Amino acid sequence: VFLIYCIILFRFRGFMGAVLKIAGNHQHSLKLLNESSRLYHSFLRWVMAMGLIAFGIAATKSLDVFFRSGTTDFLQGWMTPWITPAVCVLFLWIVAYQVGVLTIVGHVVFNQQFILRLRALRTQLAAFGVLVSTPLVLLWALNGQGVSDRFAWVVGGVVALVLLYSLWRGLQFFIEQKVSILHWILYLCAVEIFPVSFVVLVLVR
Repeated sequence: VFLIYCIILFRFRGFMGAVLKIAGNHQHSLKLLNESSRLYHSFLRWVMAMGLIAFGIAATKSLDVFFRSGTTDFLQGWMTPWITPAVCVLFLWIVAYQVGVLTIVGHVVFNQQFILRLRALRTQLAAFGVLVSTPLVLLWALNGQGVSDRFAWVVGGVVALVLLYSLWRGLQFFIEQKVSILHWILYLCAVEIFPVSFVVLVLVR
């Protein structure tokens, strides 16, 4: 993951800086929404691949931190090597579901341009979250047990702030496109909340 981050920093400094500036300047977001170059899409693929691996590492580390009991012995056995791939597969399923729902909605309401811009914004925000949180996830994974337990709250806090910021930017986008708040709430329930809730419910049962 660290190597991928270094490659992104070396090859895509311009795009990386522009994505990180999304938090401070709305114009950077609008500029990137209009980007369709092959280099930009290559940058996004690298970032999403890194984020997928980092997400799997974070999930494995979370199990180690929050279930350090009798369950831990089981997780440290035959199941441990499969946790990260399993989390990655579940994450890819959620992304595929979200893309599918947005595509179907675009055909139903005959407004593909709005859906394309929404998907592009979601991709930007996901890239922003990955670039911000991945260094923290790596530090968390490399820390010892005592420090790691406390650092988990730091990582969780940063991820929560990124998610709240993404929600706010999504709401702002809907308002700018003159779409009602009710449609934004329906979007949150059907696209963002439902697949995650479904996966969590299946895993708990």
